[in-house]
Parts: sequence; structure tokens; C-alpha cells
Amino acid sequence: MKPCLECHREDMKPSVAFEKPKDLRWAPAYLTAFHKLCVPCHQREAVEKQQPQLAECNHCHPHPRGVRQVTRVADAMGSSGS
Repeated sequence: MKPCLECHREDMKPSVAFEKPKDLRWAPAYLTAFHKLCVPCHQREAVEKQQPQLAECNHCHPHPRGVRQVTRVADAMGSSGS
């Protein structure tokens, strides 16, 4: 996976404050948390910047040749994309 800071050095600054979680039993999985945060933003930016590749999975998840790739976020998230 491509490191986030490779593209987001200026707009992703870690917070210095730590907020104690209320209940970790209900915390989302790491992958789910990132996808629910990152994917919608990448979709918006793809439209706003007219760069459709930003919303493709392999933009952040490059794969070696020969590996099946899911290239549309809608496919990866299980929606029709309509």
C-alpha cells in the first residue's frame, strides 16, 4: 500500500491531543475506518480536480502484474456506483 503521507504531507497533520475512546468494543476495524474516511474524500477530489484515477483503488493500493485489481471504489464497497 502507498503511504498516505506520500501525497498528503501538507493536509494530514496528526493531532497533538489524544482523545480517550469511549468504548473500544464498538471501534471500527482499521481498514473500515480508513475506507470510510478516505474513500469519500478521494471520490470528491476525483470529481473536483477532474482526476478520476484518485477514486481508483489502485491509486493507493498498487498491485503487481497478474493480480486481479478492483479499480472502482463502488465495486470494492459493494455498490453499483450509480
